[in-house]
Amino acid sequence: MKNPTSIITIGVICLTLITAFPSTAEASANNVNGCQFFDDKLKKIRSKMRHGYSAKQGEKLKYQEKQIRRIWWLCVNNKMTKAEQKKWRYKISNMTKS
Repeated sequence: MKNPTSIITIGVICLTLITAFPSTAEASANNVNGCQFFDDKLKKIRSKMRHGYSAKQGEKLKYQEKQIRRIWWLCVNNKMTKAEQKKWRYKISNMTKS
């Protein structure tokens, strides 16, 4: 029979590790809220691309989609600070004015 003290110790260690580190789902959910702006802009650009447009406007939409997708990816993967998110929100808002 195994020592009950060692089983309890292992259980306490596991519980400590589980509660010490937030799950990736929680971290992802917290970050998605901060990145929702970029996701909404990306959806809006893609919606515009599904409709008819001139060659010049198409190039502009493609450029905007590329930029916003890059920023959205950085945001979702926690590669940007809150200050950088704020800066990019301002830049993207000015870029996508129609």
